[in-house]
Amino acid sequence: AVLATLADPAPGVHRWAMVGPVALQPSLIVLPVVVWGWSSVRASWALAGPTAALAVLMAAQPDAAACGGLFLALAGVGLARRSVSASEGATLVVALASTVWAATRPDALEAVAHVERVVVEALAANPALGMAAGLALIAVPGLLAWRAWATPQDDAATLFGLTGLWLGVAAASVV
Repeated sequence: AVLATLADPAPGVHRWAMVGPVALQPSLIVLPVVVWGWSSVRASWALAGPTAALAVLMAAQPDAAACGGLFLALAGVGLARRSVSASEGATLVVALASTVWAATRPDALEAVAHVERVVVEALAANPALGMAAGLALIAVPGLLAWRAWATPQDDAATLFGLTGLWLGVAAASVV
């Protein structure tokens, strides 16, 4: 779906892939796998290059949520390790630049209420449900970060990465 954007950039922003009656967002399926890969091994240029290319492709859509999530996830992995290699640092710079590029361009897709306005819609439907949705946006990354602080450094990288991914995606949806 991401590559389809390159062939048809203006009206063809493709963030969702239909699999039968179910709409899936490929970036939100791929990004947790990327976070796991980055947290499992020190990234060499062989891993950093495709990850940087993924960031640029997501920015070309523009998908600021996915780009921001990727940047914060990679930053979270670096925070857990307390260091980054040259290839990891270069990928962080590309991911940040991609996030800025995606966030500063007009989005060709209209906002979808059940994505960008989920908390507002939930509050309108049921105040208790809306409060639960808002708390979940805060509680999930909070619980992941809390668990990461209590985990040995090698295992904390995945949790910090997933915390960053959640924060990036949630923040872009709220903003």
